[in-house]
Amino acid sequence: SNVYKWLNNKGSFIFSTEHPIFTAQGSEDWYYNENGQIKHFPIDNYFYEGIRNTNFLGEKVIKYHRTITTFVQTLLQNNFIIKSVVEPTPDPKLMNLDGMKDELRRPIMIIFSCEKN
Repeated sequence: SNVYKWLNNKGSFIFSTEHPIFTAQGSEDWYYNENGQIKHFPIDNYFYEGIRNTNFLGEKVIKYHRTITTFVQTLLQNNFIIKSVVEPTPDPKLMNLDGMKDELRRPIMIIFSCEKN
């Protein structure tokens, strides 16, 4: 609601956040088979919003998990017009880098583009 108040009419509000699928489970790491190969990405407790304790670049951090519904409904309830929602994928030119193809198996980020009504 504060962002909405601060914007001029037709003002843009664009933000990115970690994708809720990425933050839902907490560990943010793949499940691996007995040979160390990636099996799948864990998704658990998706609808239980709130604090997640995890590691980021070797440091313990606290994150806050929200569902896509919560993001969208909060924007709509505050009178924003949602112009675009994007789940970015890696640039095709980066697909030759180690592990990059696996980044097409899960969304990491989500970007919302909104406008003040």
